[in-house]
Amino acid sequence: MIASLAIKNAAPYWLVTQFFISGVIFFLLGSVAFILSDFSVVSILSMKMIGVMHLLLLGFVMSIIFGAVYQLLSVVLEVPIYSSTLGYLQFIMYIIGLGLFLASLFNSDATYITYGALILYMSILIYSANIFISLKAIQDWGVKAYFILIAHIFLAIGVTYGLLISFDITFGVFGFELDKVIHKHASITIIGYIFEIIFAISSLLVPMFMLSHEFNEKISKPILFVSSLAVISYLSSFFSAAYILFILSVAMFIYQIGDIYQKRVRKISDIYSLHIITSIFWLIISIGILIYSYIGFNEIALKILSVVGIFGFFGFFMVGHIYKIVPFLVWNKKFAPLVGKEKIPMLSDMLHVSSTYIEFYIKNLAILALIFAIITKDSITIYIAAVLLIISALLVVYNTIYIFRYTIHKFKEKDNE
Repeated sequence: MIASLAIKNAAPYWLVTQFFISGVIFFLLGSVAFILSDFSVVSILSMKMIGVMHLLLLGFVMSIIFGAVYQLLSVVLEVPIYSSTLGYLQFIMYIIGLGLFLASLFNSDATYITYGALILYMSILIYSANIFISLKAIQDWGVKAYFILIAHIFLAIGVTYGLLISFDITFGVFGFELDKVIHKHASITIIGYIFEIIFAISSLLVPMFMLSHEFNEKISKPILFVSSLAVISYLSSFFSAAYILFILSVAMFIYQIGDIYQKRVRKISDIYSLHIITSIFWLIISIGILIYSYIGFNEIALKILSVVGIFGFFGFFMVGHIYKIVPFLVWNKKFAPLVGKEKIPMLSDMLHVSSTYIEFYIKNLAILALIFAIITKDSITIYIAAVLLIISALLVVYNTIYIFRYTIHKFKEKDNE
């Protein structure tokens, strides 16, 4: 199966891996920054907390998504990347722009916000253009390709709002009601891009990695329609309708994951399946908190939502895919040429399995400790949560390094034991 996926259109190895490497590094940095931000007492709307959220969402979540999309296009949709050069240029500009942008936020200094935002904006436009042109090569358009197309249209809109916000903060040229524009920027980018891509990944990669067959694929179309309608409602300022539509799309997505999980060939849950199912558990909790927050603004609830949404749902979903996609990239680079010549490892052989399970349990404990720390503002619990969160992030870094350093000699030594 793996050999069949190593197709001629595969994206360049370093184009994809650079985003996964940076994503893992940003996950560690974001975990440290979250703990150091005095999250239990500082307002979630402070520049420091906004910086932490952008570090985790732009640095961790979106870096992993960029790499996954490049891999999706080439391996699953079977179209070549239009320009790997543009991909490398995007990466360099993204890192520089994000660095400037975050430096201004963490220093509560608006001096470089616009410069960083402008470079970020240009890098994302380059990325989106690269994807749009690549999609032109698709001969048979299906719902999965439309997911990718629509998600990137919403991404362009969402980051445009972000750029306008940065100009208004620095120069005061537009006179926006910032809370409303920030709401649209965040909602369109997260729901219109991040969630749309996650929905696409779930219909493509999750069944492949879980070895699932005969699951309900037809639900992908209503998920795409309803989630897109939710974003359009946000753009039109119909916020109540947007909330309802978004929650409905998430409910269908949860059903789809449950169906895929039930239809898997092997009923034993591996570390990937555990990460995906656990991410769904935290997503359900997130939706409950979101509904509660919408009924009445609550600072504590929004902080808990940030923890559960970023470290719970996004954290487990993204890390689960790191444990599958990165081994595939390394396998395709190092071991695909050896197919038929000698015994080679499977993807599961390339993981340091015990440490992935340790990371899994520690991250869950860290989230619970963070929630308790936010509610009680207990200094001891905050310290415990900090230690657990950073350990879990370090284990993700360790496992990623372990995969990249895996060799045929290491496999043979293990196989002979």
